[in-house]
Amino acid sequence: MSDSKSLLLGWIIALIILTVVSTIIVIFIVRHMKKDKQFSPWSHWFTGFTAFAVVFGLCFLYLVAYGENPGRIVSWWWQKEDKPAIDMVVVSAVKDLDSDGNWIDLSKYSEQYLEMNPNLVQESKGRKLYDNILKWNPSYVINSLARQVLQPSNRPQVLFLAVKLGIKGSEEKLVDVLKEHGDKAMAEDYLNCGSKKLHDGAQDWAQSHGYIIGSGNGSHRVGWGSF
Repeated sequence: MSDSKSLLLGWIIALIILTVVSTIIVIFIVRHMKKDKQFSPWSHWFTGFTAFAVVFGLCFLYLVAYGENPGRIVSWWWQKEDKPAIDMVVVSAVKDLDSDGNWIDLSKYSEQYLEMNPNLVQESKGRKLYDNILKWNPSYVINSLARQVLQPSNRPQVLFLAVKLGIKGSEEKLVDVLKEHGDKAMAEDYLNCGSKKLHDGAQDWAQSHGYIIGSGNGSHRVGWGSF
């Protein structure tokens, strides 16, 4: 199941729970008010709205506490899969990565210098492209990456970008690419990127190709979900 479908399913379940809990609260309060003879025609509406608002607020706080952006999730529902638009952003980001997975516009600076000047990173072309891609519905981004990976000339950079983005649900397709077009360096990148699914996929690929996995300085050009 894609990331966006999982989020949609999660919201549907949350709304069902929200409705049930709100209804229970309304029934309880109305019965209590009837017993105390404090019931009025507007009590149903007021009580229902209050209960709904409280439970919805708790759901909102839950999403924020776990690092989700409710506004971004809602915006994904209204997005259309504009393939030319998303492909243009993805291709631009791919072209801004070199053969080692570094952002070209930042590669002239040392890591120490970039740490001392974080504004250079935030204002860089690569960072803006990266953040722009993450605004799109995850399933649309995965589809675009799948289209771009068919081009052999840019395949390593596409995979670098996919790992850097770290989109949930993209791991299966990345493992499939390794199985069909993989090499030793790609497998090492998967092993060391920080994703368990990619690590396991690389292990399977290595075993099927007669490689023995050991400790050492393997390829570690990109990190999962790391700019």
